[in-house]
Amino acid sequence: MVIDSAAELAGLAPLANGMTTWIGTTDRVLEGTWRQVTGPVAMVLPWAVGSGMTGGEDCVADPVANEFADTSCQASKARICECDGIAVDPSSL
Repeated sequence: MVIDSAAELAGLAPLANGMTTWIGTTDRVLEGTWRQVTGPVAMVLPWAVGSGMTGGEDCVADPVANEFADTSCQASKARICECDGIAVDPSSL
């Protein structure tokens, strides 16, 4: 799921049902530049304290409290699929 607004973020918690979920945001292409997997720079980034600023963790998860944490892309997390018709941009991965 790609979070495009505060309203969409607020709607995530009930869908996640208490599980930490992947957010379609990464800085794999350029460290510190967080992009949505659909291509644009991510505009909604409510980082948890100590997250988002350190190197090495390239993917983003939402730990239930609607605060993002950067984490390893290989970590096992739940996913919520978004069906909006926007294709993933391979250059953003």
